[in-house]
Amino acid sequence: MKNIVVLLLPVLLTLNSLAEITRVEGIFQGKNLFVQNSLVDDKKGEFCIKSVAINGEEIPDEVRSSAFVVSLDRMGLELGEKITIVFRHENNCAPLVINPEVLKPLSTYKIAHHELKDGYLVFETTNESSKLSFFVEEYRWDRWLSIDEIMGEGGPGNNTYKVKIFPHKGINMYRMKQIDHMNRVHFSDTMEYQLDIETVKLKTPGRVTNEIVFSKETLYELYNSFGERVRFGGGAVIDVSDLPNDFYFLSFGNNVVEIEKH
Repeated sequence: MKNIVVLLLPVLLTLNSLAEITRVEGIFQGKNLFVQNSLVDDKKGEFCIKSVAINGEEIPDEVRSSAFVVSLDRMGLELGEKITIVFRHENNCAPLVINPEVLKPLSTYKIAHHELKDGYLVFETTNESSKLSFFVEEYRWDRWLSIDEIMGEGGPGNNTYKVKIFPHKGINMYRMKQIDHMNRVHFSDTMEYQLDIETVKLKTPGRVTNEIVFSKETLYELYNSFGERVRFGGGAVIDVSDLPNDFYFLSFGNNVVEIEKH
């Protein structure tokens, strides 16, 4: 009878096979993270988290404690820079980030310069810690109107944006706003321009059929008799051919008038 020899090969387990990975992504806002780290083996003094890496670079912060700080401010990161934090930890536990909100977008921009140029409002910003939309508003017809939305570039440097506008004779007022992850609204200061330009006129007063025509390009809005806004924009002509016959309220330039479509 032949002897059967069974070879028992050693099983090698690496640290990575004994651990899980948790990723946290966000934007550097100049603040550090505070992490809670549970104790998984009281006798051996072993904690859940084994290592922490930021954008692929393992950091030397001490993780063998029940709580520690991820020192982002020592990583040479730029304000607004995207970061990925990787926690390697035991598979029966997970890291708990105490203040994850410091990685979420905040509105911190400042207006460094603004001007009207060639039919555009040009504005320069600095200190944009996050990439958030700018909502451009104009004060017209006794209220603030949102006239455009521009995605912010983010970052600590200066960024320049421009918005097509349709200014009128007299005082023209504009402002920017951003809304961050906490729904906080950050308004800029009001930008005012006193302009002595030609007054826009309505070339099709009273009754219209297919088009409303102005003497030059202007910002406009059109409301029906139910108070619904059916047209909004800028230009020298409004196509109303598809609107039902009715009375409408037309705002343009500095004026608000009533017109009839027939």
